[in-house]
Amino acid sequence: MVSLQQKLKDGDREAWEELYNANVNSLYRYIMSSCGNSKSLSEDIVQNAFLAAVNRIDFFSGGDEKLADWLFGIARIELLQYFRQQKRQVKVYDTPEFLNAAPCSAARTETDNDENMVDQVLNMIPEHYRTILLHKYCDRLSVNDISRKTGRSSKAVESLLTRARAAFKKTYEQIRQAGR
Repeated sequence: MVSLQQKLKDGDREAWEELYNANVNSLYRYIMSSCGNSKSLSEDIVQNAFLAAVNRIDFFSGGDEKLADWLFGIARIELLQYFRQQKRQVKVYDTPEFLNAAPCSAARTETDNDENMVDQVLNMIPEHYRTILLHKYCDRLSVNDISRKTGRSSKAVESLLTRARAAFKKTYEQIRQAGR
């Protein structure tokens, strides 16, 4: 039997409809609650997320059970990009944990350059690190909530968060050093 992931990569329209139908309502509710209940903005972000998924499906390697998390990650990035374009401060940059995980100059992204660096780092680190960081700092989920959502033990989530923070910091420093 061919996996949904493979069908998506093959461009199977019914597979894309299946992914859409299985996720559109929860994705819409999530975005709606994250952007001040703006119906039109939520619709735009969800649409952009699905279009980005179509364009990025060849880079996805997580298996069918991770497709929804991957799609939510794309939607979070689309929402972050929208807020950045609107010059609004994004919640993720205000959390104490994020401030401790990233160098101080990147923690409060007041400039476009810093915002772009954070976005670039999130796009460069492995998908499982990006997803866990977004669950923690964008979704504001507790370790226990992430554990339930991902099917990992709390200790495994804590360990993954530690590695993800370290990967974020290392990648950030590499980009910063290269930009000097």
